[in-house]
Amino acid sequence: MIVGPKGPMYEAAPENVANVDGPNSYQFVMHASLDLVNEVEWSTPALFLKTVDRFNDRPISAYVTPGRAIFLLLHDNKSDDNVSHFFKEVHQLYIKEIMNPFQKRGDPIESQEFDDRVRKTMKNFVWPEAKAVYL
Repeated sequence: MIVGPKGPMYEAAPENVANVDGPNSYQFVMHASLDLVNEVEWSTPALFLKTVDRFNDRPISAYVTPGRAIFLLLHDNKSDDNVSHFFKEVHQLYIKEIMNPFQKRGDPIESQEFDDRVRKTMKNFVWPEAKAVYL
């Protein structure tokens, strides 16, 4: 999930994961972890905040861009190196997307090309078995 100044900008989940409504929906869990990101981000100069929260024994990792876009990832205990590389790749894709003159800052990202590239990056770094990864 990518959260910008106006709210959620992008989210992706594996196709084989059912979306659950209510307090156990991944959107609810990810939004709840934003409070923890806001606490942690000012205590470190690092962009990659590692694990900021947990849900059902799965870590939620965060990455904050210099422009204050927040990337959140719910995953199955992947190594910090894989998650860090994933976030760096998605950050590069995000920069290219927001440099598009037709993409307004903070508006939802609806580009199919962006979605395809993010999903490919997920498969390469954190999602080879596609069990539970949400961005």
